[in-house]
Amino acid sequence: MKVIVHIKDTDPREIHHIHCPESEILILNILGDKEMTAPQISRASDGKVGISSVYVLLDRLSKRGLVAKKDVELPVADIVLKRVAYSATFDKKF
Repeated sequence: MKVIVHIKDTDPREIHHIHCPESEILILNILGDKEMTAPQISRASDGKVGISSVYVLLDRLSKRGLVAKKDVELPVADIVLKRVAYSATFDKKF
C-alpha cells in the first residue's frame, strides 16, 4: 500500500511516497499525532496486532524514519517505570 506523507520540520511542499504493508499503516494510523508505548498500540489495535508484532513493526518503521522513539519515565505509586514511547515523524497524510 502506498502512502503519501509530509515529514515534520521539513519544507511544507516536500512530500514522500512511502510503500507500507497494511500492518504498518495500521500502526501509523493508531499513533496518529499521539505518543504511545507498544502495549498501548497493541491494545488500541483491538486484537489485530499482537504485542510481539508491534515491536517488530515499530522497529521497521523506526529504521525507515517514519516513527521516532524516546525513553520516558512513568511514575506509579512510589516507583518510576521506564518505558519507550513512539510517535510518528510525519504531520500529514494524503
